[in-house]
Amino acid sequence: MDKRYEEVKAIYNSRQQLPRIKLKMSPMLIQVAKLYTLPIFDLLHNELDTSLCCQVKRCHELVREVTYVIGSYGEDREYIVKGNVKVNESGGDNNCREIHCTCKKFESFGDLCGHAIKALDKLTIMKILERYILGRWRLDAKDCAIKETATVVENDLKLVIAAHYRDLCPRMVKLATRSSK
Repeated sequence: MDKRYEEVKAIYNSRQQLPRIKLKMSPMLIQVAKLYTLPIFDLLHNELDTSLCCQVKRCHELVREVTYVIGSYGEDREYIVKGNVKVNESGGDNNCREIHCTCKKFESFGDLCGHAIKALDKLTIMKILERYILGRWRLDAKDCAIKETATVVENDLKLVIAAHYRDLCPRMVKLATRSSK
């Protein structure tokens, strides 16, 4: 119950307060501020700060794949970030389809690490890729869930009838109770 209360409280605070954006011109932070709750925004803000402390030590660029060896300032440890790139033949910027880091922070916790953000920056990608925006922590997570279930229900006639029945039965009981008084 406490976990749910804290989650509701975080969503309420996200809607009542503006996120604290320190880098006001960062397209990535502006995107995240509009999508996520404040605690998740703060996590990603810290990862962006971490990416500013990272440096690309080695870079291998092939036609559709890039590999960066990234190290943090003051640390000896290096991380390998690989990305799949869609080549834009019209001469514009390339589009990154996916990116993976050896620290596995996205796979473990669900937020991009500073190393991956540094690689996106090196690829001149200014916003987080859509596939890395998790619906669980979005401000509109409940709206998205309702829309998804509504489309599933409409496809099956038996489920539509069952949904109407579940909706009408409690109404009928309330009406019968009220009329009997």
